[in-house]
Amino acid sequence: LSGLPKPSDLTVELDGEDLEWSPRQDIGVDRWHYDVYLDGGLTDDEHEVKFTLNNAAREGIAQLCSVEILEFGNEQE
Repeated sequence: LSGLPKPSDLTVELDGEDLEWSPRQDIGVDRWHYDVYLDGGLTDDEHEVKFTLNNAAREGIAQLCSVEILEFGNEQE
C-alpha cells in the first residue's frame, strides 16, 4: 500500500471483519508491505478481501500494489 499516511484513510476487511489496518508511522506516503496476522484458519470456501478508501482526498495518490494471502498449518489445523 502507498499514499495512505493515516489509519482513517483505509479500511481493510476479510470476510466482513475489519482487520484494523494501520500505516507504519514513519513511512508517510511511500510504499510499504504490510503483514496482518490472525489466529485460526480459513474455512474451506470462498473468502473476500475488501479495501475501502475512506478519504476521497487520497484518490489518485493511494495505491494497492498487491495482495497475497498465506495460511500456514497442517491439514488438521
